[in-house]
Amino acid sequence: MRYHVNTPLKSITPRTIVDPKRLGRELQLTSERGYAWVDGELDPAICGIAVPIRDQAGSVVAAISVNLISGTLNEAAAKKRYLVRLQKTAQDIRTQAA
Repeated sequence: MRYHVNTPLKSITPRTIVDPKRLGRELQLTSERGYAWVDGELDPAICGIAVPIRDQAGSVVAAISVNLISGTLNEAAAKKRYLVRLQKTAQDIRTQAA
């Protein structure tokens, strides 16, 4: 997971994380909490929450997300509304792919 250290990061919006150390911290936090949250990093009008889909060995092979218009929900509200359902769906996909 060191790709971001040696690759030039391009700012797409003012909120895009382009500092490798900051991005590394965000990736670590995402790994620890089991979900990712973005708000205006790829498109200023979009926010979203995502969880990994893992294969039978536990490696991340894809992700599933819910994307919203920025400002409609903050991270805490999106987590409360969507996280458990996203995690269940990711687990269902993993089970069906076995």
